[in-house]
Amino acid sequence: MMECVHVAVAVFSLLSLGQSAPATNCKSLIQPIQINGRDQLLGRWTFIAESTDIPGSRVLSKMFMGNSWLSSTAATQENVITTSLNQKMFGLCFSLTYNMTLENNALVLVIPYPSTAFLLNTGCPDCMVVFTNYTIGRSLYKGLQLLSRNKDTYVQSP
Repeated sequence: MMECVHVAVAVFSLLSLGQSAPATNCKSLIQPIQINGRDQLLGRWTFIAESTDIPGSRVLSKMFMGNSWLSSTAATQENVITTSLNQKMFGLCFSLTYNMTLENNALVLVIPYPSTAFLLNTGCPDCMVVFTNYTIGRSLYKGLQLLSRNKDTYVQSP
């Protein structure tokens, strides 16, 4: 009987150490952060992970993670960023260049499809978490991307 009490005390002690943070502490992680000018967004960013509700995206995301990157430069207009999306697959490189406009703390994209993106908090100094609302045809989708300036940050899944 005494052994059961010791086991119960040990289990409850361990459970108390493994409690998750209260939900109120997580709210800061899902609130858009202030974009202080476009300079913080410029440079090369490697896609590390992505989650989206666009149908069929899970297979594509697995193929492209670690093999996709953005190269962003300042356009001549003050609030515009020219971005080149690059993907390496099947031994070939593909690229798509488009402009994003910084408006009201959001990145707005019109072509190739209308979308609005917001930056979220991250504890990683060379990382960026982007929450995006997409409009493709008549459908609305959401996506979350983790990007890093360091191309070796990612871990590929088996």
